[in-house]
Amino acid sequence: MRNPNIDRVRDLDEIPSPFLEGAFDSIMAANPQESWIGLWETNRGCPFRCTFCDWGSATAAKVTKFGEERLYREVDWFAEKKIEYIFCCDANFGIQKRDVDIAKYVAGIKQDTGYPVALSVQNTKNATERAYETQKILSDAGLNKGVALSMQSVDMTTLEAIKRDNISLGTYMELQRRFTRDKVETYSDLILGLPGETYEIVRARRRSADRERPAQPHPVQQPVDPAQRRDGRSGLPGQVRHGHGRVQDHQHPRRAHRARRRRAGSPGPGRRHGGDAAAPTGAARACSAG
Repeated sequence: MRNPNIDRVRDLDEIPSPFLEGAFDSIMAANPQESWIGLWETNRGCPFRCTFCDWGSATAAKVTKFGEERLYREVDWFAEKKIEYIFCCDANFGIQKRDVDIAKYVAGIKQDTGYPVALSVQNTKNATERAYETQKILSDAGLNKGVALSMQSVDMTTLEAIKRDNISLGTYMELQRRFTRDKVETYSDLILGLPGETYEIVRARRRSADRERPAQPHPVQQPVDPAQRRDGRSGLPGQVRHGHGRVQDHQHPRRAHRARRRRAGSPGPGRRHGGDAAAPTGAARACSAG
């Protein structure tokens, strides 16, 4: 049995802000030795239908927004409480025109107060000029440590199967070149084992990435249906994740890994690179808005 879906909240400002309403004040006051992470929403919803993600595929709905005045007051609260790290829970930061203003406001508050130290966002795959502008603002303010230029796959059959519509490869490369010019580090998401992919397709994709060096890939292994494994169209036998997201061949693992590290200029295994800004050291707790 399954109950019918209930209507989504359309006016998000009907929902009280847990930050501004003091929901976390007592627990923070009782634990002054702790560092805190803020989980922050500026909007809800995702218009995309990517089948590997439950963010949009569950609703594929219009994005609804919290009011800007409320958001700015929440940023002030983060700074007042000296919250070092904020994880923005939006599915596509940069998809809204106002996201540029939000990024500028957070950057300005950090310049004035020193907080927050870092703001991690999930970059929108479309609205490319605005995506560049918002990420450049965050990077110039020292709020992020890398920009995700996600591809997931470049195989057209696979993209159709997962209902993913990538930006053009030319646009992707232009974004990467602009970020590189501005000394903004980039990385990418490549999901292994997607429907329709083979070992050969992933090898070709990796070789292309090595030639262009658009990003540091961080593959994510996708669960594979047993039937797909039997027909050889996914599962990618012979490859494993290694080190900093490297994909290596089982036949010569050490040699292949060393060669790829030399070509990509990878740092050693003890150093972090790319990705979102690191959370504060020591004990950390999350302040969540929902």
